[in-house]
Amino acid sequence: MGFGETIKRYLHNVRGDNDEGKTLYLMDYKRLKGILMNCWANNVAKTTNEPCHFCDERLMVELRRESWEVERCFRYRVKEVVRVHAAGGVERCIASMRRYFFNDRREIAKECRRLMQYAADNAALMHKIIHKYNQVHNCKGGSRNCESTFGAKSLNILQSPWLKELGALYINLNEDSNGGKFKDLFTPFSCDLNPADLLITLNLSKSLKLEYSITCPICLDIVFHPHALGCGHFFCKECACAAASVTIAQGFKAATQYSKCPTCRQEGVYADAEPMRELGLLVKKRNKKYWRERRAAEYEARLKQSAEANTDALFVLAL
Repeated sequence: MGFGETIKRYLHNVRGDNDEGKTLYLMDYKRLKGILMNCWANNVAKTTNEPCHFCDERLMVELRRESWEVERCFRYRVKEVVRVHAAGGVERCIASMRRYFFNDRREIAKECRRLMQYAADNAALMHKIIHKYNQVHNCKGGSRNCESTFGAKSLNILQSPWLKELGALYINLNEDSNGGKFKDLFTPFSCDLNPADLLITLNLSKSLKLEYSITCPICLDIVFHPHALGCGHFFCKECACAAASVTIAQGFKAATQYSKCPTCRQEGVYADAEPMRELGLLVKKRNKKYWRERRAAEYEARLKQSAEANTDALFVLAL
């Protein structure tokens, strides 16, 4: 049995969660491998070192489409489990009626573990595709690297801000349980926050240890009211609003389509900005004094921006 079939069977059958597992989109490794195998056959027959443009163009489109589907599915499911965890009474009842998580913290913990496994599975698939691409293109077609050709590293689900949000949810769940009674559900996964280095450490396997900074790239301090932009980078809400030249009260919807991410300089990313509630809650729990200071500073910034806006309005009316 091939690698693609093995991991698909594992994802849908072995874990015993068929109903939920089938709604998770798994990267089509078998089809992507087929494109690479056609390229390999083409390269072997070549007598020149010209690259296979058919492989590059088709693989780039398919790889980006597959990665987008995985990210879309992962983002939706993480947002859903976070919404249920942070929901009030009425919303919890609605979620229970829709039979998502049966309004039970243990079910939320199970879903959190399932999503961690989903991230690990698709990261393994991406690693296999990159490895296969590099093998194929180290033959007569010319030596190239998949990550430099397609930016494959940026397509990896391990770079998703929602994996950081899932890690924060893991920590919050165990802290809420007064003793970490859900830790057995997350084996072999683990996650913790290192206050000294301002890092979330997430262990997805024995060989895959990830470290994510919780500092804002703009103010270089711990993120406050963190929001993830459409490109995947996250910032304090106040910092991101200042970068987009909008007030905190206006929010990201007021940003123009030409506003760029301060990190990657990609345009049009503010329209898809979303709050990272679990990460914000984790910061609030672990750094209460800092959180109160930042809240007071943000309140003062709102008042100042409101006063400036009123002054500008009066000046326009006077004209």
